[in-house]
Amino acid sequence: MDLSKILNAFDEMLLTVNYDKTYFMPFSCYSSGFPLFKELEIEKIEKTVKIATKETVKYLGVLIDQNLRWDYHIELLVKSLRSLIYLFRFLAKFVDFRRLKMIYHGLVECRIRYGITIYGTTASCYLNKV
Repeated sequence: MDLSKILNAFDEMLLTVNYDKTYFMPFSCYSSGFPLFKELEIEKIEKTVKIATKETVKYLGVLIDQNLRWDYHIELLVKSLRSLIYLFRFLAKFVDFRRLKMIYHGLVECRIRYGITIYGTTASCYLNKV
């Protein structure tokens, strides 16, 4: 089905598409497989709509890139985990080990486990950072 037909059907059902938050991202294993255009132009009933391309998109907390390499997501994960190191050093002075472990499970382990079935197959050089 043509994308313009889908968008026109949305208009008929009084559904709104936010074009400022809508992106187009082609997937490929190689950078040579990407299209050369930077945006999609879709002819609608009243006007022409442009949808921009993006190299990475954050979807449900997982950063997806067009090569599905997961290095961007792992870098974001490592950055968020590093910010918690100071917190644990500070809390270790005042909180017993059992409570510290509970905080670890609530703040750190849940972030690592979320989406690991997807990005867990990436190269070990990226996973070693975690």
